[in-house]
Amino acid sequence: MNQDNPQLHDVYRLHLSTGALEKVAANPGNVMGWVADSCFQVRSAVAANPDGSMTLLYRDTADADWQEIQQWAMEDSLNSSPSHFSKDGKALFILDSQGSNATRLVRLDLASGERLSLADDSHYDVSDLFVHQDTYE
Repeated sequence: MNQDNPQLHDVYRLHLSTGALEKVAANPGNVMGWVADSCFQVRSAVAANPDGSMTLLYRDTADADWQEIQQWAMEDSLNSSPSHFSKDGKALFILDSQGSNATRLVRLDLASGERLSLADDSHYDVSDLFVHQDTYE
């Protein structure tokens, strides 16, 4: 919602039983998108940089400080973005075109930083993911 500033969208939790809103992530001014884990904790964000690049931010818990885990140059920023967390929250699935001719699906282990390419093609982009509602695979 852009309740505090019409130009910026923050993340709120709506308590259905009371109708109360609770701000859970404040936009510092450059966040273009947010990703919540399977427990609805906002743990990833994409921030736009003045040069057209994008920065992928991550935090272990909802109250931890944000840390940069990936940066995409301007030429990769249109096709690269986080998709979703694994069900256990230990991995982040990312659409990534950095260093490649086409966008691929990557599983990023958040503890080790290990990246595993799950789907890629040298000519065609991976897009429009279907994520299993129970397993998050």
